[in-house]
Amino acid sequence: GGGHTIGVPRGGPPPGGVYPPWRAARGGGPRPRRNPAIPGIVFPSAPYTPNRLSFGTEWSRGLITREPPDIGAPYTVLVPRADSFGNEVGGIQSVEIQVPLGSYLPWQLRAVPPTDRLVSFQGVFAPLHRLETDRRETGDSRPSVERLYPSRKRFLAAVDRATRTLVRQRFLLAADRAVARERMERTWQWVHTH
Repeated sequence: GGGHTIGVPRGGPPPGGVYPPWRAARGGGPRPRRNPAIPGIVFPSAPYTPNRLSFGTEWSRGLITREPPDIGAPYTVLVPRADSFGNEVGGIQSVEIQVPLGSYLPWQLRAVPPTDRLVSFQGVFAPLHRLETDRRETGDSRPSVERLYPSRKRFLAAVDRATRTLVRQRFLLAADRAVARERMERTWQWVHTH
């Protein structure tokens, strides 16, 4: 132990798990995901639900003996909950999620009907409005940058707190705090110039 390999410290146990257990996700049965109102963003009405396929008895050896395959029951699909920004909760909460300047949506929807269906998992960044008046005027349910961070200095203080927390949790190397801060400063600048 003691050294580093590709940015991962050696020695000691890995950080504890942060994903909710599957039993907790199933809890009281399926619950609809609550999403914020973001002008211009339509949320998927249903998750992609693949069916089980049977390609024959030799499939475990990589041989297809049944083509087309038999189609079985659909898989159970669990959808992560979202916070008031539309960002997924649970898991490792990056600096971008802890100090949001927008919604980081991990999917894209079809541009042609049906437009409420998933087309890819490339993701979308939907920035917050800078000013509270613009936010109210458009009907965006998320807070404005102005309301969250009254100044650049307050924003960067929140970024510094988040990076310290991630280092303490061992999800970010101390040496990478400056890189994370610089990335957040660039995002702040982009949001304030677009």
